[in-house]
Amino acid sequence: MSSENCLGRKHYVLVHGACHGAWCWYKLKPRLESEGHKVTVLNHAASGINMKKIEDVDTFSEYTEPLLQLLDTIPSNEKVVLVGHSLGGMSIAIAMEKFPEKVAVGVFLAAFAPDVEHRPSYVLEKVCFLITLLRFPSEISPVFLLISSDIEHRPFFLS
Repeated sequence: MSSENCLGRKHYVLVHGACHGAWCWYKLKPRLESEGHKVTVLNHAASGINMKKIEDVDTFSEYTEPLLQLLDTIPSNEKVVLVGHSLGGMSIAIAMEKFPEKVAVGVFLAAFAPDVEHRPSYVLEKVCFLITLLRFPSEISPVFLLISSDIEHRPFFLS
């Protein structure tokens, strides 16, 4: 997209996933900036160059604190586009709930997304359970899982 075709300049906040840091956006950031957009990348607690030790991060909100601090500094008349990849989806969900007036849109890029019926940790608990099943299938056998696609549901057995 050329600069002439941009209807408006946006402020993108790119939020990395687990085991990553702000560095993972090194290709996208300059492309958006070359189109005239403002781009902010940050490191979550104990991620990238953030020196906090993971042992000192007790809650997901604490892990997300750098994003929440950034949004707290955004002027009230400005809205950002939050882009969360992987585990970053959970972070942008927290940020969108805490600062709805400062978020134009949230983009969940191959990301975790909480639902509205369960507590925020529900999605992560289900993923951890699935990972446990996949890593230690002999301890929980037989197990029946539904692997869903857009068209059909297929049973998948772990033994």
